[in-house]
Amino acid sequence: MRAASMLRCHRKHEFFQVNGTIVSLPYSDAPQGGITVTVQFPFVVFSADNGLVVKFDGQFSVFVFVPQSYRNIMCGVCGNFNGNPLDDYTTAS
Repeated sequence: MRAASMLRCHRKHEFFQVNGTIVSLPYSDAPQGGITVTVQFPFVVFSADNGLVVKFDGQFSVFVFVPQSYRNIMCGVCGNFNGNPLDDYTTAS
C-alpha cells in the first residue's frame, strides 16, 4: 500500500473515498498500490497487498486482521499481537 493512501468510508456505505476522490465499489488500485475495497454486507472490507484487512460496518464495529509477519511488532489500540491478550491495552514505553 502506498504510504500516502487515505481511505474514508461514509456511514452506511453511502460513498467511499480514496485520497479524497469518491470511487465506486468494488474498488481496486492494484497493481499501483495494492488496495482493494469490497462490500461483504454488512461490512465494507479494505484489503492491502501487505495482508492487512479491515472490516467496518459503517457504524460501530471494526475488525482488523494482520498477517503473522506482524507478530510482536504491532502496538496501539488493536494490541501488540504477541499472543498475550492481558498486555494489549497498554501505552508505548
